[in-house]
Amino acid sequence: MQAEDGGAGSFPLKPCRDTDATKAVRVIGYEVDFVPLRFECRLDDGTRYRASSVPDYINPAALGLSLIAVTLAAAVVISRDDKSMRKGTHT
Repeated sequence: MQAEDGGAGSFPLKPCRDTDATKAVRVIGYEVDFVPLRFECRLDDGTRYRASSVPDYINPAALGLSLIAVTLAAAVVISRDDKSMRKGTHT
């Protein structure tokens, strides 16, 4: 059984314990944000610190892949409109 499954030592979660042992005893919760992607541990005094569970390259990579996806989607729409205009089926 893993500690995260509710066993002994299940709180705080592993990312909060691995980052800073002196702060781990003061952790009262955690937050996960998706934009930008990060995992933060909340301390008893209201402050937060970022756990090292999300590598630094993830957010730039996600942004780059998102831009590529939007560009490709726009290219498909433009290409489809261009083909339909040449055939005379554009409404």
